[in-house]
Amino acid sequence: MPDTVTESLRRDPAAVAKSWSDYKAANPKSRARDAAAAIGVSEGELVATQVGAGGATRLQPRWKAPPGALPRLGTVMALTRNDWAVHEKVGRYDQVQVSDMGGIVLDPDIDLRLFFSRWHHGFAIVEAEGRRSLQVFDRDGTAVHKVFLRDEGGDKAAFDKLAADFRHQDQA
Repeated sequence: MPDTVTESLRRDPAAVAKSWSDYKAANPKSRARDAAAAIGVSEGELVATQVGAGGATRLQPRWKAPPGALPRLGTVMALTRNDWAVHEKVGRYDQVQVSDMGGIVLDPDIDLRLFFSRWHHGFAIVEAEGRRSLQVFDRDGTAVHKVFLRDEGGDKAAFDKLAADFRHQDQA
């Protein structure tokens, strides 16, 4: 039987946003992933509540194009995680190759394989304290890959341009 609180939150983005706000107030150091689990929604649903309200920009699902723009960001932290492992690497996306099958990043510090068939929802996020990230989620709202701009060596103007260039027309 579905949990009625969880089901009502999924139907009402305002309720999700309110629950997240309340959760953050009670747990200020909590990550979105943990908040989503506590509230009973996906992390992608939490992030989506920030679109239009400030903080998150929904990106077009043209997944092959943004990786080609990542070298302009400068120094970033690439993050991929699941319930069993967290993979964080600080470096640059300077050697990016994109094909119909996916993408490859072959740098000394960041070495990745990107499978775009799993990428369904993307957001450019600027948090209240100014931290910038690109976050990609699968069909179910589970984070697939995140790129956080670093304070030292990251290019905020390039991030803002990437967010503007790939901004989805629908920001509801």
